[in-house]
Amino acid sequence: MASTAFLSTDRHRHLAPLRACSSTAPRVASTADAPVAAAVPGPDAGREGARESVARSLVALASVGHHVFRDPRPPRDRRHHAALVLVGPGGVFLLDVAEDLQVEGDQVLHGDRDVTDDVLALADVAYRAEGELVEVGLAPGEVRPVVVVTDARGVDRRIGPVRLVGEADLLRHVASYGSRLPAVEVELVLARLREMLPDLVPVVLELPEVPTPHDGRTHPSTLDVDEALVAGAAARPVESWMAVLDPAQAALVRRSFNGPCRIRGGAGTGKTLVGLHRAAYLARSRPGTVLVTSLVQTLPDVLRHQLAALAPDVADRVQLVCVQEWARRLLAARGVRVAVDESIARIAFDDAFAALAPDNPLHVPDCGPGYWRVEISKVIKGRGITDLAGYLDIARTGRRYPMSRDQRAALWELYRAYERRLGALGVHDADDLVLMAADELRRRPLDVPYSAVIVDEVQDLTAAGVRLLHGLVGDVRDGLTLIGDVQQAVYPGGWTLADVGVSVAGRGVVLTTNYRNTAQILDLAHRVVAGDEVTDLDGGVVSGERPEQVRRNGAEPVLERCGSRREQHVAMIARARTVARDAGTAGVAVLCATNGAAVHAADALRAAGLSVLLLTDYDGTQVAAVKVGTIKRAKGLEFSHVLLPDVCAELLERGDPPAGAADRERWELQRRELHSAITRARDGLWLGVA
Repeated sequence: MASTAFLSTDRHRHLAPLRACSSTAPRVASTADAPVAAAVPGPDAGREGARESVARSLVALASVGHHVFRDPRPPRDRRHHAALVLVGPGGVFLLDVAEDLQVEGDQVLHGDRDVTDDVLALADVAYRAEGELVEVGLAPGEVRPVVVVTDARGVDRRIGPVRLVGEADLLRHVASYGSRLPAVEVELVLARLREMLPDLVPVVLELPEVPTPHDGRTHPSTLDVDEALVAGAAARPVESWMAVLDPAQAALVRRSFNGPCRIRGGAGTGKTLVGLHRAAYLARSRPGTVLVTSLVQTLPDVLRHQLAALAPDVADRVQLVCVQEWARRLLAARGVRVAVDESIARIAFDDAFAALAPDNPLHVPDCGPGYWRVEISKVIKGRGITDLAGYLDIARTGRRYPMSRDQRAALWELYRAYERRLGALGVHDADDLVLMAADELRRRPLDVPYSAVIVDEVQDLTAAGVRLLHGLVGDVRDGLTLIGDVQQAVYPGGWTLADVGVSVAGRGVVLTTNYRNTAQILDLAHRVVAGDEVTDLDGGVVSGERPEQVRRNGAEPVLERCGSRREQHVAMIARARTVARDAGTAGVAVLCATNGAAVHAADALRAAGLSVLLLTDYDGTQVAAVKVGTIKRAKGLEFSHVLLPDVCAELLERGDPPAGAADRERWELQRRELHSAITRARDGLWLGVA
């Protein structure tokens, strides 16, 4: 344990120079770099007076649980450290004090002198502090470097990870973060800081005085302490799980990988939360925009809402959008016509299949038209296969029916007939979006590349989709982060990392502790998929596994057997009313296997007088309504109580799998989907068993 770890002169290794925004090279400093103290020009006496003025102002926040410390060393003796440290419910603020700074574009000037690098040195201090404080689970984004511009009001600028704030605005700036850390976490941070920096001196807790200008000038205005505290009280509270992580998770957020990396783990292990924190961290530490994407349409909307609370300082530099919508926007921006209509596309496929001769090899008892339509979607289009030779030779990962070469040739002809019908109708299917976007990017890459791409629920994307996203950043350091768990795949078919040209050798991390579910809920989820085998992204075979550690206990899931849909809806409504009365409707969700079943459930709940919000309209905002939607729409989300109507009894029983290969594939897929639905529940689970 280094007692002065973040006083080192080491620079933030992932902080790119602001004047080289097209580069992702790390910022490297020599030992000759000016110390942080140089970021504050002026006589030492004046700077010390400014520091004392700011310190006296900050103690006003003691009434809401903040603690203020100063470093006793004079400015000329300080190397890379903060003049003041503020710790409290709003996080950790590392502050230095400056005067007469001007910001022009991405430069900070003091008179004619460019002091940008001196200001950014405070980011290096914060980086070192982050590394120490992750040991107590503090999320890296909760350490905030701030340069206070003395005798100024209305200053609020960001230079890389560093905020420049006017002295008269400082209290309101700190208070605007509201309450993010629980008292127990504040105490852990304070204890760790005392170990790291035993020389820090607490500022005496006294009533704040009106700051006296250290140079005798008239202060622009007094700090409105009451206004700042009121603003802090009104700030939207941030749930502690956003700001406080497991130390292993907090360290993973900051971890650097020399190329693409993969984060995997069972349901409830915090993969999505780590990905969101990592997006904010990368947005702070490098220029450019970070893309966070997923196949799930609802997830980016919910994450966008969470990011606005978790990291408002970089929310404008993280783009959250599902893969297909991203492709649609690209094509629209490039003037490429696209007309996706899945209902017409289905008719086109059905017509093409109906035109097959009676003796066609695709007419087999085990596989109906739906199986072959998925084959085209997930294997031919999903892999981006462009000729019969490529299809004949490819390994059909995730598909159990063993196709002969004659069947593959016949399927290829069916695919071509389907494509001709789509062309004649002037429509595309959803898979065409990704393929057309990839073609467009090959023709002309993005004018402004992304600095990083984070893919959540990666196991549900097609190989073509992952290949497209990988192409946006390539194999640069920390460019691509893949997050997911193949045991939660809810779409047929599959692929391996080798298929998409991505290597994560030596750059894979497994999260093994479940923080979301109770042990009782997780036991049921595990029983559903226990023993089922699925091909992992690395090509190996994994079976249903339970996380190594489960942190919570609770009530046993309720399984209610019903003889009819009406009986089941009556039981579902009674359960929804019970849990809503105990915990409120905002955390209750009803998840169904199909859109039709979700519509029926929503209608039944509304008829019973309950407020309903469809997952298609859900963006993460806490609304007093029961959320209703499909299991696929709920991927990556979580709710206090989950109700699952229309659960097939056979999926809960450990019986022999179906004999037919295609039937077994569907059976395993349904079990994984049920497993995913069960693990959306934090505290309570109800299953209506048909």
